[in-house]
Amino acid sequence: MTNRSNLWAFSLTDRARQSSPSTAGGMTKRKQALSGLLEKVKAGDDDWTGIVRTSETHTDLVWNAYNGDMNAALMLHNAVLPGCSQYSIQTDPTCIKATVCWWPDGLSVGREAHGVGWSEDNPARALLIAILKALIAGEDA
Repeated sequence: MTNRSNLWAFSLTDRARQSSPSTAGGMTKRKQALSGLLEKVKAGDDDWTGIVRTSETHTDLVWNAYNGDMNAALMLHNAVLPGCSQYSIQTDPTCIKATVCWWPDGLSVGREAHGVGWSEDNPARALLIAILKALIAGEDA
């Protein structure tokens, strides 16, 4: 069982985004942390101790969404995707697909980021993956 005090967490305010120093290859520390977490979530790996930590915000929401709490996934969506965003969740007999579209500067104003997540049986985890992908895409926008 994973020690929750060791969980990776993140702060996703514009201030954190702007102050995030670059690392090798031009990837910000924040983007590196998001990418590391995304790989762990997609793989179903709940040992997140080796992932870069940028703050201690939203840990419970991320952990609970990872473990299937849809309310936590929706709260995370609202907390970390400020501005204008939308999501959809689609199901079929083989999987669950979540899609997120985020306009951090407002609808049709500037940047736009998308994320798509898949899960066999966990809609909250599919939405978490889509949120992480949208945040990573927002780093590039």
